Amino acid sequence: MVRRLALFLAALLAVSIALVPVASSQTGDKKMTITILSRTQVAIPHDLAPKGRENKGDWITYKALLLTVGPLFGKKHKNQPVGFEAGTQTYTNATDARVRGKTTFPGQGTIQYRGKMKELRNGTISVPIVGGTGKFAGAKGVLLIGQGEVQSVNTYRLTIPEAGSI
Repeated sequence: MVRRLALFLAALLAVSIALVPVASSQTGDKKMTITILSRTQVAIPHDLAPKGRENKGDWITYKALLLTVGPLFGKKHKNQPVGFEAGTQTYTNATDARVRGKTTFPGQGTIQYRGKMKELRNGTISVPIVGGTGKFAGAKGVLLIGQGEVQSVNTYRLTIPEAGSI
């Protein structure tokens, strides 16, 4: 369980931050990609019986510091703090888990993600983005969590509704 959490948190923590807004030609919605480095600061496992292995009902509470991997939100250098995230990963069986979390970029807004953690062929984990506030109000999309034990590069692929279309 600790290894899975470490992989998840590493992916979240290594989210490289590259903010690339692109207007959608058909709807006026804005598409955006944010890449950051997510570095786990706190991971608290709650290991239910049978102890020592992942099983249904186990959960992990985590908090991570988010750092730049390139220019983002006015930060020009790598490894500059730009936000934080917190959430809970809950096992639905020995191999599958769901996550519920919120990423906060102070002065920008928040991004909420929630749902089944789906492992992709390249080892990245995919989680649905289900909302946001501030500059990310109404965001939908996907959070791609990279590989890593304590830190990972994560990518948020967002579509933000045109003002008034929420």
